Order: sequence, then C-alpha cells, then structure tokens
Amino acid sequence: MAPADRPLTPTELAAFRARQKSRSRALALVLLALVVLFFAITIVKLREESKRDAKSRQQLATPIGVPHGGTSTAGPQ
Repeated sequence: MAPADRPLTPTELAAFRARQKSRSRALALVLLALVVLFFAITIVKLREESKRDAKSRQQLATPIGVPHGGTSTAGPQ
C-alpha cells in the first residue's frame, strides 16, 4: 500500500484542515481586496463622468456668443 493511499491520522487531518483553512482565508482576503479595488475605480470613473456631463450640459445651456456670466457683452448700453 502506497503512503498516499492510506487514510490520514487525526493529527495529519487536523494539520491538513489548518493549512486548507489558512489558504481559504488568504484567498478570501485577495478577493475582498479586488472587490474594494473595483469599487473604488468605479466610484472614481463615475465622478469623472459626472463632472464631464455637468460641463457639457453647462456648455449646451449657454447661448452662442453669451459668456458664462449670462449677460451679453454686445448690444446697446
């Protein structure tokens, strides 16, 4: 009988489970870090897009030839 074919002793099984648990926790931390990273990137992109859209709306709302202050520089005074 090869050593790999025999059942694990309780001590070996406990050590195996401890290593397995440790790897599972490490993987969970890596996945959590990725989730936080993706969330942060999404928030930054949404803010940039929101600023860009607000600037576009402001430019579209301003009539041609009228500065952003809202009063025309041309015309009788």
